[in-house]
Amino acid sequence: MASGNSTRRALRGMSWLLILTGVLIALIAGGVVWDKQAWTPKLALDLEGGTEIILAPQVQDGVVITEEQLLQAVSIIRQRVDAAGV
Repeated sequence: MASGNSTRRALRGMSWLLILTGVLIALIAGGVVWDKQAWTPKLALDLEGGTEIILAPQVQDGVVITEEQLLQAVSIIRQRVDAAGV
């Protein structure tokens, strides 16, 4: 008699699990259909190819910028970016 009761309890728990799973799938499908969402998640910038920033010196009134000054500026920028953990 005890095994029949435990079997019934297991079937009841399994049916609730299946009902809950069906409801969750229906909610996701409803969000995709009615809210114009996609099944795949949107990728962040770093996963879509990253972000590239190009810096160029701005020259004013005939000031000459040497290659050494540019390399020093690049070195300083790299140190600051690396220090931030990027």
